Amino acid sequence: MNVSRSVYQKILAYILTAALVFTLAASFLPAAQADEFRSSTNVKLVVNGTPVSSDVAPIIINERTMIPARAVFEQLGGTVSWNEASQQVTVQLSGHTVVLTIQSLNATVDGVLKTMDAVPRLYQGRTLIPIRFVAEALGATVGWDNATRTATINLGGVQPAPTPSVPATKGSITAVSVTYGTDSNLYTTVKITSSVAMTTSDYSLMTLTGPNRYVVDFTNFTGTSGSLKTFAKNTRSNAVVTGIRTAMHRDDQFRLVCDLSKAATPTVSLSGDKKTLFVTFAEVKSSTSTTTTTTTTKPTTSTSTTTTTKPTTSTTTTTTTTTTSGSTYNPRADKKLVVVLDPGHGASTAGKRSPDGTLREYELNRDIAYRMRDILKANGITVYMTVSDKTSDPSLASRVNYANRVGADIFVSVHANAFGNGVDWEDQAKGWEIYYYATSSVGKKLAQYIHDANYPSSGTNIGINDRGIKTANFYVLKYTSMPAVLIEHGFYTSSTEIKLLKSSTWRQKAAQLDANGIMNFFKSYK
Repeated sequence: MNVSRSVYQKILAYILTAALVFTLAASFLPAAQADEFRSSTNVKLVVNGTPVSSDVAPIIINERTMIPARAVFEQLGGTVSWNEASQQVTVQLSGHTVVLTIQSLNATVDGVLKTMDAVPRLYQGRTLIPIRFVAEALGATVGWDNATRTATINLGGVQPAPTPSVPATKGSITAVSVTYGTDSNLYTTVKITSSVAMTTSDYSLMTLTGPNRYVVDFTNFTGTSGSLKTFAKNTRSNAVVTGIRTAMHRDDQFRLVCDLSKAATPTVSLSGDKKTLFVTFAEVKSSTSTTTTTTTTKPTTSTSTTTTTKPTTSTTTTTTTTTTSGSTYNPRADKKLVVVLDPGHGASTAGKRSPDGTLREYELNRDIAYRMRDILKANGITVYMTVSDKTSDPSLASRVNYANRVGADIFVSVHANAFGNGVDWEDQAKGWEIYYYATSSVGKKLAQYIHDANYPSSGTNIGINDRGIKTANFYVLKYTSMPAVLIEHGFYTSSTEIKLLKSSTWRQKAAQLDANGIMNFFKSYK
C-alpha cells in the first residue's frame, strides 16, 4: 500500500461496507433496516480513476457506503457469481477468490477462513457485503471525498506475486494478424491467437502517451523473441492505428504494441473458444456529403463467429463513450440488416423472480426474445443472440463485445421490471417502458419506433400502462457501438401484470409489437 496502516484504516472508516448487487428472491431486511435504506444518500463511485455508471447507484447507509458489484468488478476484469442454495457470493479478481455467506461473519480468502467486522445482508433482492474486508482481501485502497460525496477504489497498489526464477509457461502466441478498413469505413482489428484458451487474467491492457500507444501484455506466454519487431504498418493518413509491433517484453511476457495517431481505446473481446483475442479500433469517418454512405461487412450466419467487423455507428468502448450520429448511420448501406437480441439475466442470476416464485425473469426474457428472433428472421433480418442456451448469464461486457464484434445494426436488450422488497406484491408499479443512451440520437429514434408500435395511435397495443421512453446509463446502452435500447416488459412484482407476463398469448403479442417497431425503424432508411 502507498499509505500507512493507520491512515488506511481511517480512510476505510468512511467506507465500511460495499454492495455486491444481485437480485435475490424471498429475502428481505427487518423494517428498521428498511427504514435505514429509505433514508440513504446517493454517492458517486470512481474505480481506478474511471467513474462507474450502473442501474443501481452507490448509497450511504448509516455512514457505510454500498456499491454495485457487477459495475465495479466487471470493469476491473473480475467476475462475481451467486449460489442461491448456499446463499454465497464469490468474487474473483487479480488472482484472488473471496467467498462470503449471507448473515455470516465468516468468509474465505483464497481458501483461508477469515472473520469480517460486518455480515453480508439482503435488501430488496440485493446483496450487500463489507468493503473493508473485500478491499483488504483484494489489496485495494479506498478513499472518500466528502465535498463531492465520491467513493474511490484503486487497485493500482496491488503488489504482484514474486516472479519465479523459472517462469511458468501457460501457452504461446501462435499468430497475429491485422485487418484494416477503408477510408469510408475506418477500423483496425488485431487478431491474436493462442495455443491454449485464455482468461482475462492472462492478459493486461495499458494506454500510453508520448507517443500514443496501446499495449497488450500476455503473461506466461511465449511468442516472438528478440528485439521489438514491426510486422504491420498502415500508411493511410487518416488511420488511428499506424503500426503493430510485437516482442518478448520479459522472459515470461509477450507484448503487442499498437502505435496510434491519436489517443484511442479499442473494444477487446475473446472468441468463443477463448483462444483468440480481438482488439478493434473503430472510427466512422464523418459524412461530408448527403450522398456519402458507409459500407459494413457482417457475418452471413446467425451463429457465433470469430470474424471481427466494423459497426456503422460511432464506436463506444468500456472506457470511452461516443454519440451515435444520425448523419452517418444507415443500416441498409450494405444491403443487409443485422439485429442483436439480448435476453437479460440467466438462471444463475440471484433472485429476479415474482414474489410467489412462479415466474423467473430470465425465462420470460428469453421466451420473448426467441419469439422476436423468429419473427425478424421470417422477414429476412439476420438475428444474433447474446446467449446460446436457456440458462447462462454472460457478463455485460461479453454481451456488448459480442454485439460490437458481429457488426450489428441495432442492439435490443429484453427485460421485465420489479419493484418492492421481493416478498410482497407491489401493484403501485406497473407498465411497459423503453430506455436508450441519452447522447445517441439514433438510439432515441429506435426507442420511439418500438414504443409507437407497442402504443399505436389506433389499433391493438401491448395492453399495460405506458411508462414512456426514458434515458439511462445502462452498460449495454452506453458501450455498444450501434443504436441500442432496453425494453422493460411490465412488472413481475405486480399481482395483476404477472398474469399477462405468464401468458403465452401475451408474450407473442409483445414479441410481435417489438418486432414491428424494429422493422418500422429499418423501413425509415432507404
